[in-house]
Amino acid sequence: MKSLFISILFLFSINSSFSQEKEQKKGQLEGIIGLSGTGYSSDALGTNAYSHSYSFHIGVTYQYHLSNKFSLKSGFIFSPQGDRDSAYENIAVPIGETIREYNVNYINIPLDFTYHIKDYRIFTGPQLGIFIGQENIASLLGDVNPIDYGISLGFGKVFEDKLSINLRLYQGLAKVYKTTYQEINTVNLAKATNQVMQISFGYIFM
Repeated sequence: MKSLFISILFLFSINSSFSQEKEQKKGQLEGIIGLSGTGYSSDALGTNAYSHSYSFHIGVTYQYHLSNKFSLKSGFIFSPQGDRDSAYENIAVPIGETIREYNVNYINIPLDFTYHIKDYRIFTGPQLGIFIGQENIASLLGDVNPIDYGISLGFGKVFEDKLSINLRLYQGLAKVYKTTYQEINTVNLAKATNQVMQISFGYIFM
């Protein structure tokens, strides 16, 4: 009788562990929308940041749980970036040229390595950006590079397993423009990289 009880307990433990592991690997589809602070920095470390403005972002992500503590997350996020405020009245430009808003639009594909602490999550990882269009770009800056890449990090919180709020900081490592024009009002736009801060609100579908 004791052996039978031990055997049943052992089988129950295996089944519980299997069910728990299965639950840990469950994927989550999440729609997000939020506000962005966008701009440029003139070095890869983002220490010389300038020309910030505000925009929005919207997209969908998928999170795959490796365990209770760790997960991988990626997706597609439409993100208007650059400086969208047209605040360049004091910048010296060549005769016949004009400075307008630096409106560049991307589809961003992050790959987040996430650590979970109860309802909180901390994430970091690489991000790839695909340039999809521009508006009123200043001709002196030249063409936009088709691919952007960099590093992002952030943290967030999940509410009732359905709603989330997240803060993401992104620093681009690739030059935004193909220009060779060197100095505009002491800022080297030939080395400009994307810099973005995003506050996202999410809804988890599954």
